[in-house]
Amino acid sequence: MDPFATYLDYTDRYDAGGYDERRISTLLLDASALIASYLPDTADTAELSQSLTAITCAMVNRAVSAASGGFAGVSNYSEGAAGMSASVTFANPSGDLYLTASEKQTLGIGGGRIGVYDPWAGGR
Repeated sequence: MDPFATYLDYTDRYDAGGYDERRISTLLLDASALIASYLPDTADTAELSQSLTAITCAMVNRAVSAASGGFAGVSNYSEGAAGMSASVTFANPSGDLYLTASEKQTLGIGGGRIGVYDPWAGGR
């Protein structure tokens, strides 16, 4: 399969953060495969092309941002003074590739709702 985004697509949107083209390209392919596994067989990838490219790049950026150093990928930061305390929480510490809820909505996938099923209510 061809990836939904190229290294050039990625660097047009984000800084490669010291990662070489081969690594970013591999992650783009992995992210594309993950997205493709969610898409229904009837999905029109040509119609979704721009969204697929942007979302694939965003997935890879989330994966590499925590490992790039500095404050990229940090979701929480605390600092103290006299007692010398500091705390940092990474949003994606293991560098996982994942789709956010809004990305799934953009692609028209997911949509499963958490709720209660009442077998006596007549199957809604």
